This record gives sequence, structure tokens and C-alpha cells, in this order.
Amino acid sequence: MELGKAPTLIVRSDGREHRLPLGLGEWRRGGRLPMGRSRLMEEPEYRVAAAGAWTDDDTFTVKACFHETPFCATLGLRSPGTRSSSIAR
Repeated sequence: MELGKAPTLIVRSDGREHRLPLGLGEWRRGGRLPMGRSRLMEEPEYRVAAAGAWTDDDTFTVKACFHETPFCATLGLRSPGTRSSSIAR
């Protein structure tokens, strides 16, 4: 994850890197993520809107919602030995 003026969530899956614009306290659209593998799925990747916030001193929580589907993913991101005070908020 890269925090700063334009926060970005970086997801690596099946050898590919996916970069998602991440809203802090608001939704940001852009980027695509894979959503599993199934014969029933029309596309291997779906557009995503994502938002994140600090949910405690050590956890940054991201919610990514897949456009045009009823599905969202919630990720709790923690860095071992790193407190949120040492990461730019």
C-alpha cells in the first residue's frame, strides 16, 4: 500500500499487479481486480471502488466493492512491528 496524496492499494494475484486508487474517508473508483474463477463469470477482472480508514492503532481497513455486482471485499492490513504513528496518515 502506498499512502500519500494519491493513496494506492497494490494487489498481486497470479503474477500480475493491480493498482487501485484508494479513497481515505471517501470512495475512489478506478482499477480492476480479479474476483475468483468460475465458468459463470463474464469477465476475469471487475472494476472496483475502494475506500480505507484506520480502524485501530495498528490496522488500516480497506473495503473494495466490485462494480455491477453485489460483492465487496474487506481487507484488514497490518504491518508487523509498525505502529500507525510511524506511517503517514
